[in-house]
Formats: sequence, structure tokens, C-alpha cells
Amino acid sequence: MSRGKQKKKTVETSSEKGAENPLPRRSDQAGPLIAFFLPLVVYGLTLAPTVTLEDSAEYITVARTLGLAHPPGAPTWSLIGHLATYFPLGNVALRTNALSALCGAGACLFLFLWLRNLGLTLAVSLAAGLTASFSRCIWGQAVVTEVYAMNLMMIFLCLFLVGRWRDTEDHRWLWGAALAGGIGAGVHHLLILLSPVIVVWALWGKWRILIGNPVTAIGAVAALAIGFSVYLYLPLRSGSEIAWERIDSFSSFYAYFSREMYKTAEGGVWTLGTLKDAFLFMGAFFKNLFWELGGPLIFLAIPGWIHLFKHRRDLGLILTGMLLMNVPVLLLLAGTSIFTPTSEYINQFYYLPATAVVAVLVVVGGKWLLDWGIARIGGQLPGSANPSLVLAIPIIVLAANWKDSDRSDYWIADEYGRNLIRNLEPGDAVFPLMNNESFLLMYFRHVAEDPRAFLLDDRFGWDPSQKPNRVYTAWDVGASSKNPIEGVFGDKETVPETLLYRVFNQSLGEGLAQCRLMRPIDLRIDQRPEEIDDLSPFERMIYASYSAYYARLGGAYFLAKKTDAAEKNWRLAEAFNPPDAYCHYLLGTLYEEAGHAGAEEHFKKALEVWPISYDPLDTRFYSVTLDEVREKAR
Repeated sequence: MSRGKQKKKTVETSSEKGAENPLPRRSDQAGPLIAFFLPLVVYGLTLAPTVTLEDSAEYITVARTLGLAHPPGAPTWSLIGHLATYFPLGNVALRTNALSALCGAGACLFLFLWLRNLGLTLAVSLAAGLTASFSRCIWGQAVVTEVYAMNLMMIFLCLFLVGRWRDTEDHRWLWGAALAGGIGAGVHHLLILLSPVIVVWALWGKWRILIGNPVTAIGAVAALAIGFSVYLYLPLRSGSEIAWERIDSFSSFYAYFSREMYKTAEGGVWTLGTLKDAFLFMGAFFKNLFWELGGPLIFLAIPGWIHLFKHRRDLGLILTGMLLMNVPVLLLLAGTSIFTPTSEYINQFYYLPATAVVAVLVVVGGKWLLDWGIARIGGQLPGSANPSLVLAIPIIVLAANWKDSDRSDYWIADEYGRNLIRNLEPGDAVFPLMNNESFLLMYFRHVAEDPRAFLLDDRFGWDPSQKPNRVYTAWDVGASSKNPIEGVFGDKETVPETLLYRVFNQSLGEGLAQCRLMRPIDLRIDQRPEEIDDLSPFERMIYASYSAYYARLGGAYFLAKKTDAAEKNWRLAEAFNPPDAYCHYLLGTLYEEAGHAGAEEHFKKALEVWPISYDPLDTRFYSVTLDEVREKAR
């Protein structure tokens, strides 16, 4: 009896390790198809139809023009993205969005193949890949133009190829992994960060092969170098119309590659964080995981991790290593940024590999719990019932995250870009300050080919010999503002005119007096902020911009003694408030000066929402201090 049990255990273990299960298996023929095409269909149904926020507009423009994205440049993505712009599919933005969908589906495919090759069952491998694909952050990056879906695909491609080399000891698999690693490093530095885990696993118990066969080792190094040569794109294209820096020496190349500019960008906010900030980011990551992976299902990761360390320690160590490198090590080594709502939102994109790791643990834990429950009741399920119950996990995650991940009707960024252009006339120029405005205007000039979208920045296609008729900014950054740019507008004033501020030689005063130059423009806004769940910091900025515009336009009508028009625009300002502390304070100030009822209410509301809306990175809307708000709210 004991021998029989021991024999059965031995067979299961060898099967798990892949010793008796070489790929491909006939029984697995449907697995890869489902792992790729099911996420692809879901992503296709929820794909953004046009440009979105964050870095989307920049990457679309870079893909279209073969320019240089912000450091470290993403050369691999830029080249493949350029090919994607020729897809016979809708507009250019939709094509690069579709590229992300293909890469997201590819990430699911290679995660499935990697786990299956390690010997996990078909149901567990498929459920793990799908659960990761339907997590909120991975899904969200697979339906917009960004680098993170491709980065995740390259990570799991490397792991799959290393796994095949470990099984077969065929050097071609190792060379393929090295080549993929070099190419993948040109997508995002996250692959470089996780590479120690991949390299250690590749060499664990296999290093003697490389010593005994130097050709294999030399070939791997050569393949890595060939892949990494994609970074030659940076100096070759640094003279293009879109290029953040001119790269003409090794030092300038290294500064670009190492993201040196971020040490001083925006006052060093991206590198001046403390250990406390690092812990806040880690806490935010684990807090958000609850909603990423189906709420209470996240707790299945604990028994999943324990089960792997008891029965598949190799996989448990790899996943733990990836989790540690992706979250705490990333925060400590990469230079922790100051913890703000904006930086927290941006940092979540870096954690896609860690989220996929936890998805695997959740599915393994779910399978263990199912087997444990059946054993406890002494029952037995039909052959297909057990896998079906495991596959219920990604279905639950899919249903839970569909609404928040659906971008099929997302027009906020496109509308805002068009509204910005409506402010401008041929010959006008905008001095770039905020990514929302700068990247969207870049997109509309170089992709949508609208000549009114003119950025006063030689990084984004401006010829310094071109002299603009009028200059605008997205911030109040004149000499008398609370956020002045002395080296640029030291003797100038920035006065609100539409959604943007116009640069003048003199100030028009404060409060209602600042509204004198406001002029109506034909804004087209289909969605109100209350219609969108969980506004991102970038979406909040857009709606705050709309709210501030209508507040000041109401002030202009009030000064012109057109009280009905003033009331109408002030109601619009209230309707488009995200809510945002600055917008409430602005309305309160205008109402107070106009003798309008409700000023005190807006001051109190500004104080109430300050903790959830104030962000040191959002200085555009915070030319007011908390002490000033408190004083007015008394």
C-alpha cells in the first residue's frame, strides 16, 4: 500500500517538473489558442478607440515619426510601434492600441506555456494566464498605447525559453532567451531589473554545461549583445523631429539610457523619496491587489505560495524573486519618488510582473483549496468538473474588472486635445509644461497633422527660427504667480484667456479682474466627472481645467453685467469640478467678490476635498495654499 502511494507521488512529481511532458503535447493543442485568443478578444472589445492619457500621445507620435520617447527611449517599442502604424485598422492611435492588445495576449500565451512546461496542469496554467490577463492593471495597459504590455510579454517569453533550455539543454533555446532579453531591454528597464531572477534560474544546476561548452556561453553573450544593439536606435534617431535630447557621445547616451534627467526633473520629485515613501508605495501595491484580482480571491495567494514551497520550491522561489525584485527592490534601487496621488498612480504600471506573479499564486491556492475541500468531504468530482472550477477564477476576475478596464468609449483625451486646439489660431504657440497638454498637442500636430497644435519646444519639432504670434502656457507661471518660471517668464505675466494662459507683459490683477480676457470657445465634452469611476490624477487635471475655465468665463460675463450667462457658466464650473480643492476655492473667490451666494460653501468644500485632491505634482491647480483655504473656510 505504501509503495503504491509512493509510486503515485513520484509520477506526479516527475510530471510536475516536466520530465515526462515535453512540449508540444497533443492534449494541449487548444490551450495556447485559448490563452492567446480569449484575452485578445476581450482586449479587442474594450480597446480604446483613439488617443488616451499619460504617455499614450507621446508614444503614438514617436511610433508615427520614428522619434525618441522620453528616457530611456524604448527603442524596441518604437520600432515595432512604427510597423503597427501601418496596420489596416482605423486611425493611427487605434493601431498602436491594438499592438498593446496583441502584446497583452502574447504575455498570457507565454505565461501559460512557461507554467505548462514546468508541469503545472493544463487548467491551472490556463487559469493563471487568464487571471493575470484580466487583472485591472494588465488589462488596462493592454487596451491603450503604452510599453508595459510588450514588456510583460518579453519577460514571460524569456522565462519560457529558459525553461525549454533547462529541459532540453539545446543551446538554441538559451540563445533565443538571451536574444529576447536584449531586445526586451529595449522595451522597458523592468526586464533588466528582473533579469537576475531569470539568469539565476537559467544557471541553477546548469552552470557546468556552460563551463564544459564555451560555445553555448559565448553564443548566449553574443545573442544578448545583438538584441541589446537595438539601443543604437537612440543615437541614430536623436536628430529626428521628436527627440528629448541630442545623443552625440557615450556620456549623453548613458545619461539618456540611465534616465539621468529624472534626478532633477520637477524639482527631483521622482528621486527624493525616503524610506517612508517606499513603504507607502509598497502598501499601496498590496492594497490595490485586492481590487486587481477579484477582491477576496486575493487571499488564495497565501495557501498558493505555501503549497508551491512545499511541492514546487523552484517555481515558488522564481515567483518570490520576481515579486521582491519588482516591488521593494525596484523602489529602493531605482530611486524612490515622493509618494503623491500622481506618483502612486504612475507607479502601479511598473508592477505588472508582480501582479501576474500573484495571479499565479491565487490560482494555485484555489486549486489547492478545491482539492482539500473534496478530500475533506470524501467526495469525488467528475473528470471535467475540477478543471472547470479552477477556470472559474479568471471568469470572476474578468467580470469584476470589465467596467473599470473598458476603454471602448474613452474619448476624454481626444476631446481635451481638440478643445485645446480650439483655443489656438495659426501662428500661436504653447510653451509645454504638463504632459496632458504637451503630449496631446504633439500628437495632434504630428499624427493628426493639425498645424494649430504648435509647441514652443525644440524637443517636439519646434524650429527656433519660427517666431509665434502669441504664446500660451498650461499654468499660471508668470512673474507674480506662486509657481513662476523665472528663467522663461521672469518679466512676463500669464493671464487666463481660454483653457490656457496667455503670456503678457503686464498683470490684470486677481480674482474677477483676471477674468477680463476670458472668451467663449466651443467646448465639446460628452462625459461629466461623476460618470467616471476612480478618476485618475490626469483625468482630474482635465476636468479641473474645464471647471476653472467655466468659473472664469462666468466671471467675465459678470463683469459685462450679463448675469444669466454668468450663472450658467458658474453652474457648468460646479458640474465639471472633479471635485478639486482649487476649483472650489476659485469659485468661492469669484462668488465672494461678486456677492454671489454660495462662496462660503465652496471654501468649506475646498477644505474638505483638499486631502484627496491636493498633489504636489499638480502645481498647475495649486496656486493656493492650505492655510489660505483654512482662512477662507472659517
